[in-house]
Amino acid sequence: MAAKTSLIINENISIPVKLEKSADDLDISFSNLAHKNAKNKEPITRPAVNSKDEVLDVKTECSKGIKFEDKWYSFTKVELDSFNTEDPGIQVKCFVPISTLQINHIMSTYYVLPDKKGQKGYALFAEQMADKGLMAVCKILEKGRDGAVRDRVSVVRPFENGLIFHHLFFANEVRPFSENITVVESTKQEKDIACDLIDSMTEENFDIKKYHNEYNERVMSNVREKAKKSF
Repeated sequence: MAAKTSLIINENISIPVKLEKSADDLDISFSNLAHKNAKNKEPITRPAVNSKDEVLDVKTECSKGIKFEDKWYSFTKVELDSFNTEDPGIQVKCFVPISTLQINHIMSTYYVLPDKKGQKGYALFAEQMADKGLMAVCKILEKGRDGAVRDRVSVVRPFENGLIFHHLFFANEVRPFSENITVVESTKQEKDIACDLIDSMTEENFDIKKYHNEYNERVMSNVREKAKKSF
């Protein structure tokens, strides 16, 4: 469900808007299933207790499973291992222009730092990719807390004097944007007013250091006051 809020330009102009997720994570997530009764598998909670409040041994009385069309299906360890078809590590598939990366595809970001033995190769590829304006498209398999393996598409691109890594959403996970927008015509006067307002608030560059977490500061200030009074 979209969250309703307002885009506040100044004290006189506030535009009602909705915030909606740009993508859905469609990764498969496995649940622990109680398999004492193979015909009636059921998900268990933590600690491992079934619907009859019986404490279960996760290693011997539980299996991994997923729900599909209102039924639970379990998998053996051999079956789970067979799904891992790629070697561990970040597998580079190709290089493409950095300009082709769409910001709404980015799921998360990490710094890529060189290991002691990999400094030369790291520096070489970071420099060449930066010179050519290219990023590496990669695939990576990650094991989640539930034991499921996440198959990710990602990119590694130049950043400052090194590399940065973005996990991406797959195409079928990204929600279309254009279907949520209605084309509305504006008069020349309205366009001029909006243009003048934007020009009056335009700065030369974005400086993140100008902004800080004021909510955290207010909370911690209150905590410090409470700490003083407790002595």
